[in-house]
Amino acid sequence: MRISTILILAIVLLGVVGSSSGIYYFYTQSESVIEESIISHLESVAESEKVFINKFLEEQKDKLRIAATQGELSSEQLVKVRDSNIEFYEVFVLDSMGVIRQSSAESKLGQDKSTDAYFVNGRYETYIKPAYFSESTQRHAIAIATPFNDGVLVARIELEAFNDLVSSRSGLGETGESLLAYRDKNNEPVFF
Repeated sequence: MRISTILILAIVLLGVVGSSSGIYYFYTQSESVIEESIISHLESVAESEKVFINKFLEEQKDKLRIAATQGELSSEQLVKVRDSNIEFYEVFVLDSMGVIRQSSAESKLGQDKSTDAYFVNGRYETYIKPAYFSESTQRHAIAIATPFNDGVLVARIELEAFNDLVSSRSGLGETGESLLAYRDKNNEPVFF
C-alpha cells in the first residue's frame, strides 16, 4: 500500500471520527437546550395557572368578606348571596359554638361544625379549607370562611368551578394536561 493511500485513509478516518464526535456533542447539547426550553415553558404555564387560581380564590374571599359586612344575615339573604355568586353553591352562618344558625340550605340548620377547619380557622381570619369531600352535601368542594359577628360566615365552592382551567390545553399542546393539587401539612401533594 502506498503512503499516499495510507495518509488519505487516515485523514478520512480522522474526519469520520471527528465528525461523528462533533455531531454527537451537538446532538446532546441541542437535546439539553430543547429539554430546558420545554421545562421552562411548562413552568411558565403552571405559574400562569397558579396566578389565575390565586386571583380566583382572592375574588371569592373578597365576595365573602363583603357579605360579612352586613350586621345580620337571614337564611333568605344567604340565598341571595349564593345566587348572586355563581361560584358559591352553599352559604351559611356558624354561631360562636360552631352550629349552623342561618343557611342557604334550610336542611343544614342546627348542624354542629365546631370541629371543622373552616370554623376553627375562620373565627380569626379569612380562611380557605383545601379541597375535601363534604359528607353533608355529597360534593367535592373547597370552603371559604371569614369572621362574622361572633361566629363565622362560610361559602362552599364546588370543585367543578376549576374544570375550565384544568381542561384547558392552552400552552400544553394536544397531549398536555393540567392537574391541580395542594400541599398537605406534611408538604405532600394532594391531587383533586
